Amino acid sequence: MDKIDNVKLNWEIILEPQISSIQKDYEGTDVRRLFWPLIEMLNSNRVPSKVILNKGEIAAYSYILPPVGIRDRMVSSIGFLKDEDGNVSRAENMMEWLEGKARAEKKLLILDGIYNASFLEYDLLKKNYIKIKRVKMSFPTDQYKTILDEQNIGKIEESTEMVNSVNINPDLISRIQEEAYASNPDRILLFRDGIKNITYNILLSGYYGKILSSPSFVLVSSEGILGSILVSDGSEEVTMKNIPLIVDFFTHPSYRNSGTGSFILYNSLRNLFLLGFKKAQLWVNENSPAYNFYTKKGFQREKDENITYMKDFRESNQGI
Repeated sequence: MDKIDNVKLNWEIILEPQISSIQKDYEGTDVRRLFWPLIEMLNSNRVPSKVILNKGEIAAYSYILPPVGIRDRMVSSIGFLKDEDGNVSRAENMMEWLEGKARAEKKLLILDGIYNASFLEYDLLKKNYIKIKRVKMSFPTDQYKTILDEQNIGKIEESTEMVNSVNINPDLISRIQEEAYASNPDRILLFRDGIKNITYNILLSGYYGKILSSPSFVLVSSEGILGSILVSDGSEEVTMKNIPLIVDFFTHPSYRNSGTGSFILYNSLRNLFLLGFKKAQLWVNENSPAYNFYTKKGFQREKDENITYMKDFRESNQGI
């Protein structure tokens, strides 16, 4: 089995089957245009890549996406040009390469895209990778009143205050966020600097688009932070672009099932409606309690979905 690391190749040809496959799922989106910056970086050896040859022809490939300013994770992809090229030995060779880099750099390894390699899932789960299937959901903002029984609004309003997200110490919010995600499989997705959770800072900086002010706030009372919601302008979305995106929403564990989460969501959607936005969207883990929460509130599932496999090699979670 011949292996080649970071050799100049024509990645437009290598990725063509994968691009064509993705294009079928995203009609109306120019997938090839989205891939072109990556292809240019691969062609000029500006991002790490690896290919495996079979009888002189490329059979398998892997590459690591540029970090885009986020230092704690390594987003990668594995593919086989043909169905018959796919086998466990080649896939494991690729995974050893990716894991070696993630371990050396102490990063969260995210396998975002497996082309012609569905057989690899069993091996990944066996090796303690976490599988996360995220689906897109949407909600018409003019239906915001259905989120919460208006008789309960006054009770929460009397004892709480909605504070602009930028006016709260992000470290304090991050601690509450950490508690809120403690038993959630999405906890692995929190951005970190060493062992410190820096997710809130990253989101406020515009990683998923510009944060909209009035739909984004922290709910506080005399007892402290009850919950928080951040909504971006959706400018970084591939589909449903420029439709407000709920990028983070959590309730302090002590206030779950009290109507607090519904109150936060109600006010955020109301403010979006008042700003003239007709729709809101979000991504949610299909296997998390949040999925059921959104479904009960009337959010509708869109066709977009994304399956990733993750293993944490960051400072406090080497190989977990």
